[in-house]
Amino acid sequence: MLRCIDGYELELYGSPTKFLHGHNLFGSSDLFALLKATIQRLQLGPLADVRVSDVAISEAKIQRIDVNEMFTLRNLEDVKLYIKAAASRASLSHRGKGALAEDGCTVSWGMHRGNRSAWKIKIYAKGPEFVVKRKGKLSQAAPLVRSELLKAWVDRQIRVEIEVHGRELDKLGIRSVDAWDAATAAKLWDAKASKLFWGDEPMEIEENKLEAPGRVTALYDSWLAGRDLAAHASRRSFFRWRSEVKKHYGVDIALPAPESGMDNVKAFTFRRVLQVERADQAEIEPLVRRLLAA
Repeated sequence: MLRCIDGYELELYGSPTKFLHGHNLFGSSDLFALLKATIQRLQLGPLADVRVSDVAISEAKIQRIDVNEMFTLRNLEDVKLYIKAAASRASLSHRGKGALAEDGCTVSWGMHRGNRSAWKIKIYAKGPEFVVKRKGKLSQAAPLVRSELLKAWVDRQIRVEIEVHGRELDKLGIRSVDAWDAATAAKLWDAKASKLFWGDEPMEIEENKLEAPGRVTALYDSWLAGRDLAAHASRRSFFRWRSEVKKHYGVDIALPAPESGMDNVKAFTFRRVLQVERADQAEIEPLVRRLLAA
């Protein structure tokens, strides 16, 4: 978004990387260069008669900035499992557990407080976000979205995004463009990402529990706690419950739950080890450039 204020100030809102390159799969931490290139591009159109000096760019005020990293998993299914596990396990200092979106593709901390939050964190599946349409238009360049090879790579990615607003930027003393560089971005990332607490034990993924609908998990937990579910439902409802729980957990809720110390349910609990690696943009950068040049 571009807006002129009082005829003297320009306000730019959005992603310079996406504006310049048609995507935000990878980018640069050189904010000065990004802003200068954005203005030069705009001077070919709406800002044709506007001159902006390098000093003005350096002194431009930052209202918000996002710092992000991408990480690679095996496939989109693993990405969604990881996000669900993060929602149930990870907590942010003074803000508690994250809020999981209805589609299961995003978990966020601090978002529920709106713009009053000085900074926020979200983890989301890059694949679904990559192909989404906003106001009827693709959010990424069409040649990229149409590439099955690129989409297969994007589907395996998780993006961790830290959104920092003016109040926090004031506190950190990095409110102007000239105060921002790659080292600042890395330092900010480390400081904020480290505030996510994942617990003292390795994060285990109970695959069947994460994939089961919430109401089925509630039935399973009630049965495991010793409740007689048949006494709280009609015959038809109970047999439907029985079928659903057996499908996801491999247990029969018509039978008594295992006694304490004799928990044989563990034999039906599947755990998956998710391997997470930092994304390597070199894997797709040549492909992206070739698609955009075609």
